[in-house]
Amino acid sequence: MFPLVRRPHVVMAVVFVLACCVVHGQNQLIFLHRHGARLEPQLKGGGFTWAHADLTTAGKEMGRQLGYFLLRRYPHLLQHAHLNDSSYVVQSTEVARTVQTALSVLSVLFPSDPTPMVPHTPRDRDFLLAFNGNYPSTIVRRAWHNAINMENRIADQYITSSDLSLLSSTVGFDCTGSSMLCALLGEDIAQCRRSNGGMTPELLTLFETKLETLQMIRNKYIFGFNSTGPYRPAGSVGHKLASRMLSDAKAWINGSNRQTRVYQYSAHDDTVVGLLNTLGAATFDSYDVHLWVPKFTQTVLFEVFEADQSMQFYLTMPNETHGSGYRFEDHPLPLRVGCVLSNGSTVHASRCSIDGVARFIARSAPTVPDGECYLSAEDAATLCNPTMVGGPVSVWCQIYRSMCPSYACSASSSLTLDSQRGICVPSYSGASTTMTPFSGHIGLYIGVVLASIVVGLLVGVLILRCLTTKQPPSLDSSKGGVNEA
Repeated sequence: MFPLVRRPHVVMAVVFVLACCVVHGQNQLIFLHRHGARLEPQLKGGGFTWAHADLTTAGKEMGRQLGYFLLRRYPHLLQHAHLNDSSYVVQSTEVARTVQTALSVLSVLFPSDPTPMVPHTPRDRDFLLAFNGNYPSTIVRRAWHNAINMENRIADQYITSSDLSLLSSTVGFDCTGSSMLCALLGEDIAQCRRSNGGMTPELLTLFETKLETLQMIRNKYIFGFNSTGPYRPAGSVGHKLASRMLSDAKAWINGSNRQTRVYQYSAHDDTVVGLLNTLGAATFDSYDVHLWVPKFTQTVLFEVFEADQSMQFYLTMPNETHGSGYRFEDHPLPLRVGCVLSNGSTVHASRCSIDGVARFIARSAPTVPDGECYLSAEDAATLCNPTMVGGPVSVWCQIYRSMCPSYACSASSSLTLDSQRGICVPSYSGASTTMTPFSGHIGLYIGVVLASIVVGLLVGVLILRCLTTKQPPSLDSSKGGVNEA
């Protein structure tokens, strides 16, 4: 059964009464949305760039329509919320399109207020909203991410020769031998054209019948939490965000923060997928593309109820079709999440006690400090061996060590980190051990690192090892260096 459950059609009057009852029972709203429609990636100098993939007119309107939806559904919460105090809290990733989308929403909710500054964390350290792609462990494991885009065996089960011809004309290069990469880039481009205009019937059919499925496979590989895999100690990628949201809800319930009525998070499709997987809504056995391939401005709603200390979960999205007006339906879709009852049994429901949700996500919590730094024993030994004295070591290993000093040379008490060179040296050598992340020349490499891992942020299939094959056009870091589609 899919976690996403559509409501049956009922008499309008009954829907109205039920909606009113639900709406006025909430005490707090927490929501995460993807950014609105953006420009397509561009093929320049032999590589793809998202440097100018800013919000389009359609994307800004999607943000406004989300604002109108919130006004219709939560007037009792928003009438007490203000931007000039902590009653309404907003946070975005450090990317123009997410900031612009957040501002579009706010322009509707607070039309008379001056344009606010949207808080964000530098994206190379934003493990709350821009997670996984910027993880230090991902940076040093870049070969794993870079290789998976060339795994064509699964793509070839879907893509025909005529499909490949259509993809070649869509992405702008010959897709022969690169069916997976072309399918994923084609999915990206098609989603943009569906909202901005320029979609052909042939591309729309391919998008809906095949490309979204391949993108779902990629997202399951990248973001699906594996409780028995070598990276189980790192926890699920969305755990930090889910924990933050539940903590904010508990603060309202226990009275430690009765000021903040609304929390808004503006991020990316990968952020939405990671959160849904952590909550148990997007599971490996689910094939609902709404859960694994989020649309532009797709939104996850957490409604907090003080009376029974519970949360109600919904998913909502606009009509993405160009020229549609991009309106959100008045009634969002109930979202079934994991809930562990007090007797220890697990159910999936759209409403659950806050403690029940907390018990569920605890199952995917990191078991080590700084989970974003964790490397499996095999990867630590082969990619950035902490017992390796002196150099040379790869640039990626140097940056990993600069970002994760506690992991850098931890395998041996006789070694310490030389922060200037990013290498492990004998403790008696007098090397500097003062560690400032990105210090010295290390910071110069950050852009290069983010460029190298972006392929892994776009594409992936269910494989267990890296493959060496012919390389298609490269993908640069202008997508943001993190999971920012």
